[in-house]
Amino acid sequence: MGRQHSNRRPVIAVLLAAVLTGLGHLYLGRHKRAFGWVALSLSVVALSIPDPPPASVVALLPALFVFTLSVLDAFWIAVRDRGNNGLQRDSWSSHSPGECPVCGEDLDPELDFCPWCTSRLDRQTETAEE
Repeated sequence: MGRQHSNRRPVIAVLLAAVLTGLGHLYLGRHKRAFGWVALSLSVVALSIPDPPPASVVALLPALFVFTLSVLDAFWIAVRDRGNNGLQRDSWSSHSPGECPVCGEDLDPELDFCPWCTSRLDRQTETAEE
């Protein structure tokens, strides 16, 4: 079973992940993964930062490393789920006639929109090419 293509934007996922660890994953609908990143981040902070807080930045490096990995993971998931290196496909030539050019799901030939992502379909160009 393949992954569905997503209309979620990688830039938004990265910005949300940069604001708060796990928020970008929530935006992408990856709730368990978001919880995992939050749990990992809290664990690293609890284990690596002594009480009282350190005067040097070196003690913060493990937490910054996990934060960076979380942001990169949100970006990678958004790009992968979106398909075609993050670019939406806008041509019927790259898809079979029964497949939506935006989300890649099967289409109903009687409809002029995709029932999965609600994208409007221009089937006149498809029939003109045949």
